[in-house]
Amino acid sequence: MLGVASPKPVLMRTCPASARHAGLDEIRGHKHTLIPGRYVGTAAIDEDAVPFDERFAVLKEKLHQQFEEGVQLETEILKALERLAHGK
Repeated sequence: MLGVASPKPVLMRTCPASARHAGLDEIRGHKHTLIPGRYVGTAAIDEDAVPFDERFAVLKEKLHQQFEEGVQLETEILKALERLAHGK
């Protein structure tokens, strides 16, 4: 595809997440707003590369680990507050 706005035609590749050619009619349709989000989106993500059951099991285990860490942190914070309250 050739870039229209440049003095010399430039070869341009379309990349769904970061770049594509937008014609003048499309730009006019957006009232000349040049915010990238109006013209490009995000890269397609293949969420099915890992089966749901496997993904869920991994996420569930990670959540349990984070809960355990949260309990440990809560205990440490409460101990620190007690020390502060008693001037230690």
